[in-house]
Amino acid sequence: MFNKRASKGMVFRAFLCLTLVFLISFPSRAGSGTLFDAYPDLKNTYASFFERLKAEMVTRGTPEEDTDGLIFAWFIDVDASLHNQLNQGLLNKNNLTQKLFNTFMSLYQEHKEVTVALISILSGDYGIDLTDMGEIANGKQELPAGLKPLYEAIRQLIFGTDTGGSGGGAVAPPAGSGIGADGGQVIEGGAILDVPKGALTKNADITIEKVASDEVAGTGTFNLAGEIYEFGPSGQQFDKPVNIILKYDPEKLAPGEAPVICVYDPATKSWVNLGGVVNEAAHTVMIQVTHFTKYAVMVKPAQEILNFKDVAPSHWAYKEITDFASRKFILGYADNTFLPGNNISRAEFAAVLVRALDLKEVKSAAASFKDVNAGSWYNSCIETVCSKNLMKGYGDGSFKPNENITRQEIAAVLVRILGKDAEGEELAFADKALVSDWAKNLVSIAVAEGLIQGYPDNTFGPQKKSTRAEAVIMFSRMLEKNKK
Repeated sequence: MFNKRASKGMVFRAFLCLTLVFLISFPSRAGSGTLFDAYPDLKNTYASFFERLKAEMVTRGTPEEDTDGLIFAWFIDVDASLHNQLNQGLLNKNNLTQKLFNTFMSLYQEHKEVTVALISILSGDYGIDLTDMGEIANGKQELPAGLKPLYEAIRQLIFGTDTGGSGGGAVAPPAGSGIGADGGQVIEGGAILDVPKGALTKNADITIEKVASDEVAGTGTFNLAGEIYEFGPSGQQFDKPVNIILKYDPEKLAPGEAPVICVYDPATKSWVNLGGVVNEAAHTVMIQVTHFTKYAVMVKPAQEILNFKDVAPSHWAYKEITDFASRKFILGYADNTFLPGNNISRAEFAAVLVRALDLKEVKSAAASFKDVNAGSWYNSCIETVCSKNLMKGYGDGSFKPNENITRQEIAAVLVRILGKDAEGEELAFADKALVSDWAKNLVSIAVAEGLIQGYPDNTFGPQKKSTRAEAVIMFSRMLEKNKK
């Protein structure tokens, strides 16, 4: 166990040495640059180090498909923090070392997977000792000679060179980039696409193009807070969700407003609110999608947040219900009620899946199940989720769309979305014998992942019909889990 003093020293040296590996022979462009801009070139130039870092993260329990995205997210946050300080006049050439230390320490908890792996690599592979680099950050100790070239490289990257030469800095990636089964990132202007490993089975030439606002229909009750981007090729499908990160202009937000990502629906010529995860430091919003179209960050007026007369702020699921309803993942009723204690049907849950995961609906002239009418409102939703293997029908050829979905069925769906298939531990609930054989492992994984919980009497209620509030809570936990 590291003591506090030694741990700080290791964290700071981890940051400095990682950047040294990346930048020591990477000339800086004239004028200030960013780790964010340099990321694609750094990843390609120092592929062996990235692979070593990812391998160490996997060894320590991080799923392999998550490693690239976690490292990229770390770069975004470090870059945003440093440049926010620079823009506010808090960062200068004289206090750079101290600010580097403070920035990395402030991000330690949020990016623990990357940090712990870095410390392990730098300690084992590079022989880094436990010298307290905090003393150097505070100017009480001189920077070791071996780290001075690194310090100069970082200084030049952030503040620019003094010579005015053109340098040979990182070149921005082209708008179109080939991405394959191993995943990768594409950056164009204020738009980023992060494709995790396994999202594609074959190479795709990904494009990101800026679209003029007058080329699409009006934004309705929303106002643009950033550029409109079209991701291509049109119709591109992914086997698992990919991350789209868009920058927004904070000056476009009034008090009480929040940025969201909206998707353009060409069929209705309107924009649909998808919500998203906001990074206020980096001024970005992130969503997960499975297909391409036009996306833009827009301002969601405060009055767009829905409140139901039967869901008070004290309700145990108030936050999640309000969030899902505001993003139109699940709908309320005409009398402004949500009926949180009512059950939710299999067809209704299929519709929630389509909206919340932004699945491209499968249109079919004929229904695949004997009890689903091709002209019903839910046919395309059912066809869509079944084509993704998220929900399934029954052995007699039915889907039972109007039958209320059970807790074990929801658990199974959420685990399939996460792509978890490892053998789970044996269930410890008093009523574990009531869990269907096909669902035992899926329920076990769902419980272990914290997606669904049992009751105070140590029962799980696998055959119990889920309420609307329970379904929202479980789905919300899955979405949060899928971000990490």
